[in-house]
Amino acid sequence: VIFAIIFGIIMYFNFYVNPIILASNKGVIKSKTISVINSSVQSVISTNAYDDLIKVSYDLDGNITSITANSMLANQLNTQVLEKCQDGLNDITSLCFNVPLGSFSGIPLLNGIGPNINIKMIPIGSVQTYFKSEFVSAGINQTYHKIFLDVSAEMSILLPGTNQSVVVNTQILVGESVIVGKVPQVYFGNSSLLNSQLNLIP
Repeated sequence: VIFAIIFGIIMYFNFYVNPIILASNKGVIKSKTISVINSSVQSVISTNAYDDLIKVSYDLDGNITSITANSMLANQLNTQVLEKCQDGLNDITSLCFNVPLGSFSGIPLLNGIGPNINIKMIPIGSVQTYFKSEFVSAGINQTYHKIFLDVSAEMSILLPGTNQSVVVNTQILVGESVIVGKVPQVYFGNSSLLNSQLNLIP
């Protein structure tokens, strides 16, 4: 009987209480994670400009012959961003939330009612980064080129008796410039060629 009661309590937390706790605080978790990611990325890219990452070559007539990325610098930035983000997420030792006692009852009318119960979450995060290049027409023979860093963080939240995952995706502008001259269609129509130069780390 004791075993059945304990098992019932564990199942109750796993299938009802924990999803309520996670759903009601998912916005706070994502906000905290994005804040860590943004500050980490800004601290790395603040000293680097668009011209450090991208080189545009012209022929004698002023036509664009190639657009190349500084792969070594891009991968250095990628590595530094990963390390900074990972360190920042590791510094989040715990997240504390207050959940009203009525939310544990299973009765919808009692959700949000009663004294608050303090719940501590322990986040464990992993980060992936990926450069993305985008060309946008800005007029006759003018192209607006932007470079983004897509960051994806998976936060594993340890809850009573189980753990849940929250995936946070954010896109940060790394550099931008207006390119004067006709951009070759291989770049303008499909940025995968330039992206492959920026993303050498598997």
